[in-house]
Amino acid sequence: MARRIIVAFNPPLYCRLLIVLAVVAPGCAKVTTRFDVLSFKNSTGQELYSEVFPNGGYAITAHRNQVFTFEIAPHSSRGDSDLSNPNDAEYRQLVRVEVFWKPRPGATYADSSQTNANITYCLITGKDSITYEGAGFVYLKRSMDNKTITGQIESATLVPAHFQGEPADLFGPCHLKGNFVAREDRVAVTAIEQRLSRLRNAATTQPAIQ
Repeated sequence: MARRIIVAFNPPLYCRLLIVLAVVAPGCAKVTTRFDVLSFKNSTGQELYSEVFPNGGYAITAHRNQVFTFEIAPHSSRGDSDLSNPNDAEYRQLVRVEVFWKPRPGATYADSSQTNANITYCLITGKDSITYEGAGFVYLKRSMDNKTITGQIESATLVPAHFQGEPADLFGPCHLKGNFVAREDRVAVTAIEQRLSRLRNAATTQPAIQ
């Protein structure tokens, strides 16, 4: 069994993430979908944010790229989230990872500047949203039964790219790492891609003056 230690931040509820530290007993190790964001917004020091997502879906594009999507929706059933609070009811997180070439572990040379994936991380609160976009390096591995793909984001650099309304910029420029699990689910991928597209079309590239 896994024992979870949950530490909650105390900014306004609409921009709060949880740091989740999982201590897993020997023999119980299991890949979960978790993204770690190292924020450089604060000039006096770095801040680390971590979030565990439900496992996601993936689909193959017409260009043979692999697109993975993940979502934490309002009223999520996850036991380590405080989404039962009515003030948090419209808080949502979306992550999209598009891998456009697949490295071969042990055979593909990678340096710190090499990328093979476009990555989007979106925070939504009601009518306000902020989207962080960038690129990174991702390794993929298909399961023995061919039903799931696990991935590792080795490194990624993201920056605030699109703003709608008056969202809080929680991360600023940041680095992202993480692991994920996804099953083939074109319907789920399409739904999240359409939501991100609508947000992008309605957004600006500069935050509103507050």
